[in-house]
Amino acid sequence: FNPGQAFQTAATTLVGQNLGAEDPWTAERAAWQASNIAIAFSIILALGLVFLGRFVVFLYTDDPTVIDLSADCLRIIAVAQPFMMVAFVLVGGLRAAGDTRWAMYITLAGIWGVRILLAYALAIRAGAGLRGAWIAMAVDMIVRCVLVCMRFKAGHWKRMRV
Repeated sequence: FNPGQAFQTAATTLVGQNLGAEDPWTAERAAWQASNIAIAFSIILALGLVFLGRFVVFLYTDDPTVIDLSADCLRIIAVAQPFMMVAFVLVGGLRAAGDTRWAMYITLAGIWGVRILLAYALAIRAGAGLRGAWIAMAVDMIVRCVLVCMRFKAGHWKRMRV
């Protein structure tokens, strides 16, 4: 999460500065460029999680069951890393423009409408346990990415007055 929040802070600053300079085209371009850089960074992180996750977990425990479960969870969340980064970055852009309500709506929809309900369905009802909960988190991040991209592309944020 920390790299995503760092890219979000950068995007928020760039979008806010450019909107303040009355240059919405550059603000949008800066947000998409920050997203692209974040995606590249997240792919490297995801590869690390996929290939080195087991070794990282081994630093904390030698229990084979915990290592197996944790490594599986890290592989699941690795898939969501690029989506999570884009969602973080573009939410930062929306916030910089003052479109904070939609940022909140999307976050709430993801956490309560996707993550919690799907985690319950997968982890409890379907019996997938911990893996099901992590799949739900990954799906939440993908859904939020799609929703944030749709809101950002709509461009309403360019015309907001703060």
